[in-house]
Amino acid sequence: MDQGISCRDIIRGNKRDISLHLHKKHNIAPGAHKMPLECQWLNCSKVMRKESIFRHILAVHIGKKTRCNCGCGQFFSRNDSLRRHLKNARCRGNL
Repeated sequence: MDQGISCRDIIRGNKRDISLHLHKKHNIAPGAHKMPLECQWLNCSKVMRKESIFRHILAVHIGKKTRCNCGCGQFFSRNDSLRRHLKNARCRGNL
């Protein structure tokens, strides 16, 4: 672990690039998806299952968001949240 020291690498917002970065720069090898893992991002010490780290980095740190195209104008950092919104919400575009 880096103990709060930023590596300052630029990471593209996809699972493959995040996985390669964690493996090469932070010695976090692939596999063991259920083991607890502390986020390596500067000033973040959130602990989660290893299988959740990619979603966490994309949603919390990279901030890649998708806009709902149904007319409500809301943004979602995760596709599963957008799908749930489209299924359950009464957006202006769905009325």
